[in-house]
Amino acid sequence: MFLSVLPSSGKLTVVHTVEVKLHQATYITIVLDGDIVRYGLCEDLGFADEDRTDKICCICELSKLFIETRIIILFWFISLFREDRALVRSLKELDTNLVLEAPKASLEF
Repeated sequence: MFLSVLPSSGKLTVVHTVEVKLHQATYITIVLDGDIVRYGLCEDLGFADEDRTDKICCICELSKLFIETRIIILFWFISLFREDRALVRSLKELDTNLVLEAPKASLEF
């Protein structure tokens, strides 16, 4: 599950709720968030447009490894570019690819 949302929009709540339900149904999951990737896997990348795209590419490649082992990946990132979100949607290795998006106006109070 890939969440493409704004900061502080409830993505952590959604991911952890889904994770609990999947664990109760005896599925194996892994949760990846931007901090894990930013401070570990992609620590050499910053917040420039090209770096953001490179992070999404890294996440897609990492996801392929988990998919091969039948682990359900729950990850969320702030992806500013339609092209990056399209890349995630295009992963052929996924049996089910759920991308949740909401327009900014619907998230403002």
